[in-house]
Amino acid sequence: MVRENFAEFCSAQVKEDAPVSLKKEIVVIDNDSDNHGMSNNHVRNNSDSTILDAEFSDDEDTPLGKLRTEMTFRPIKDLPKYEAIDISETIEQLEGDIKSCIIDMQNESSSEAQCEVMERLIQAVIQDDEFDADMAAVLATCLLQLLQPQFTNSLFPGDTEEEALEDSLGTPFFVLFRNLCQVSEEDPNRQTLFLLIAELYEKQMRVGYHMLYFLKVASKGGEDKMAQYKDFCKSMDGKDISSCLLTDIKVCAEDDVALFTFLLPDIYTHFPNIAIGSGELLNLIVSVIDGTQLQDLVCQILRGHLIMFRKDSFLSVLNTSLEWETIEQYFLWQLIAAHNIPIEHIMPILPKLEFQNHAEALTSILIMLKQDSPTGDLLRPILCRPCKKNDMFSVAIIKYWAQEYEDKLAEILNTQLLKNQTFTPNRKRQRNSTSSNKKEKERDKEHPPVELILAHLDLTRQTCKNISFLTHESLQQALQQVQSTCSDMTKTKYSDLFALCEDFEDVPQTRVLRGRKASNMSPKPTTRSKRSPAASSKYNSESDSESSEEEEITKPKIKKRKKGSAMYDESD
Repeated sequence: MVRENFAEFCSAQVKEDAPVSLKKEIVVIDNDSDNHGMSNNHVRNNSDSTILDAEFSDDEDTPLGKLRTEMTFRPIKDLPKYEAIDISETIEQLEGDIKSCIIDMQNESSSEAQCEVMERLIQAVIQDDEFDADMAAVLATCLLQLLQPQFTNSLFPGDTEEEALEDSLGTPFFVLFRNLCQVSEEDPNRQTLFLLIAELYEKQMRVGYHMLYFLKVASKGGEDKMAQYKDFCKSMDGKDISSCLLTDIKVCAEDDVALFTFLLPDIYTHFPNIAIGSGELLNLIVSVIDGTQLQDLVCQILRGHLIMFRKDSFLSVLNTSLEWETIEQYFLWQLIAAHNIPIEHIMPILPKLEFQNHAEALTSILIMLKQDSPTGDLLRPILCRPCKKNDMFSVAIIKYWAQEYEDKLAEILNTQLLKNQTFTPNRKRQRNSTSSNKKEKERDKEHPPVELILAHLDLTRQTCKNISFLTHESLQQALQQVQSTCSDMTKTKYSDLFALCEDFEDVPQTRVLRGRKASNMSPKPTTRSKRSPAASSKYNSESDSESSEEEEITKPKIKKRKKGSAMYDESD
């Protein structure tokens, strides 16, 4: 029965003695991937024509080969290594003492002996009056070939002790930089050394950060460590300090991240106009460091050795970072938090952020807001955000503040809701001052519409279990005022929210406040005792000081968090 129903599986005979050769059967489509090489390949047995190739329908998902072209994998690229060449003919192009020094260096194997030869070579270059760009190019080729291990081996010892750092400079190549630092700025021999270093720089990209490392370790604390590097960059035609610095630190970051983070404090200190506020440099930093190196940078910031942000360019950096990878953005926000930047300087970017697309920035801002108490300036941009069903940002922070600062938040929302309402006393004030009218109009442009505030409050009512905050006296007074002046459409749309005001309809709208006019003030939640009008009037006339003391006692204490000064550059 099996043979009758499944004849196609029983027709072929398998020979046990014939070994199966897989090498001829597998066709490799992509040589770059070992794990997926057989995913779309067809296996064909050339000796047996009865086994057919597998065929797939056109309605299947996108083939893997097409996906590879769309989703490219970015492997870690190794820097091009300096190719070993025969410099025998190149040495013959040299003359005099320079040639003999190169031959001696070629025959020496110890680092100390090569350092001595290098010292003699530099003196020979300085004393040669015919040393020009062509000879510098030939000499640079020879030096790079002889000193090639110095550029391929690890430069940074890992130990930041002074002795270990000084020992890392005991190689022949750093003899050139040491002689450069000993030459005065007026000495013409300085340009000769710059000419030789420039040729080395063109042929070997690691020369730049080697100079930065030498100047950091070898220079004394009172000196301008990077002055030699700045003058060197200026001496090269067609290049400026900014392009050279960014190129050199990129190469350093690809070679050795530990060395890169070791150089960062000096880069930000001695090149503030280039480094501070640079989005390109910040992206490079957060893309290569790990948790340990982030911790080291935070410690440098808290010790006052590193400032990475400038006030005038801070918002532009935040806007640029929205396109970075998730881990890069979180590292950036850790650095921002370490600088103790006030939340008020971050809030202008809030209306631009979308809940689904900018989760990293919104999460970080939410945590910073959680550590602060509510104010009108903080709440205003939060309420200006579009109210969407899946956007829980405003709901989360309003709910948290309602738990910690209920009275203060209710007063702020009362002010925000009634800000667009027109009162008679305010009209008289507006006639007396035209300058104040202009300021108020400018503030009203940034003020959220009443209907948008109602939308945020209604979303809070719908999504939060405990809504006792919405029944706060100050907030209910504001909602009653809005309900009496808004349109019928608004009343219908937020009928459930306005329904919370029904329990407060019997509360009298005017109250006798001690020492103040009730018509000019929004009610505050205070402890009140029942008195007759006569007794109340007598109480007010007896002593103003007693009433002020009672108000101080009943006024709820607001938690305040001490703010440190912003640790970032405020200069232009």
